[in-house]
Amino acid sequence: MSRINEHFCFKCLVIIAKFFLTIPHMDHDKKHIKDLDDIQHSLDNKYKKHSKRLFDCNYEYFKDINNDLLKRDELIKNQQKENKLEDFWEKAFKNFDVAGDILPSDSENNPDGSWIKSLRCELQDNYTYLVRLELKENEYVGNTVLEKKIYLEDQDVDTEEIEWKTSLKHPIFLFFESDDQGYEMFDVLFDLYVTGYFYYSLCDE
Repeated sequence: MSRINEHFCFKCLVIIAKFFLTIPHMDHDKKHIKDLDDIQHSLDNKYKKHSKRLFDCNYEYFKDINNDLLKRDELIKNQQKENKLEDFWEKAFKNFDVAGDILPSDSENNPDGSWIKSLRCELQDNYTYLVRLELKENEYVGNTVLEKKIYLEDQDVDTEEIEWKTSLKHPIFLFFESDDQGYEMFDVLFDLYVTGYFYYSLCDE
């Protein structure tokens, strides 16, 4: 046998030996992975329980204020029929803290909420969140209504198919199309929905 073949055979034996030596180590690693998986599963379950308790608390708050919100929404709707308060949600969105992060921009690079006719956010039975936007004719999407439901217990969502008019896909539209739960966006929109008049009134200051 040539020296080259002897060297090659020796290298093969070393590789095979290393492989078998690592098998117990691989099993040991798998145990760590299983332990980590079990810990994460426990954390997820505890987070889910905490999220449900938090929802229950927020749901009680929503039920307490819902009649006031409905009265306000009805007042705005009736005024809009008389061509008043047509820009209520446009102004509210424009003055909202994170408007620039979620809305498209107009020609002057300001947040553009001119396409928003109405906003409604709800917490519903069975750990469900709802966001509904009515839209005016606009240059961004062809939809007249956007609605998304988020199911906390099932970790599922009902989404909308966006009729895009432009290649620029802004976060507020993507929220309604995405299969992600989007709890952060819901919190943002719910905060604006509840405090809408405050942000609208800033335009008069």
